[in-house]
Amino acid sequence: MKSLFVVFIFLMACSGPKDYRTEDVNLNQQSKDNDLSMKDHHLKLKIYWLAPLSGNVNVNNSLLVLVFNNNGFLVDIPENYYLEFYATMPEMGHPMESEGYFKRIDKGIYKNENIKFTMGGFWRMELWLMNLNNEAVEQVFWDTTW
Repeated sequence: MKSLFVVFIFLMACSGPKDYRTEDVNLNQQSKDNDLSMKDHHLKLKIYWLAPLSGNVNVNNSLLVLVFNNNGFLVDIPENYYLEFYATMPEMGHPMESEGYFKRIDKGIYKNENIKFTMGGFWRMELWLMNLNNEAVEQVFWDTTW
């Protein structure tokens, strides 16, 4: 119950006159409502940008990731794994300024407050499930433009 309350507080902080979640996404294997799936590990992910994205390298962008099992319950990522974020601008041929790092907020709730982009435009966003050998064992991606 505490986890649901924390999720509710985060989502309320994101709401307002404009829904700041990324609008123009092309999610692999999923619908357009920010649902992603890591099928090999039976995880479903929901992603939320906590404010409008900024391409100013002096501004931190914050990404909230909720992790669910197949039954719809919040769960932590598997033991000995961690989440990593990465993004590139395919048309420009360069990566982002800083990918930041995720902190566990509560069961199944992860937040990265240190993502920095170099400019607005078309970006390919990636979320990786990493093992302790720093190898990506599964990934999801989505495209966005702002």
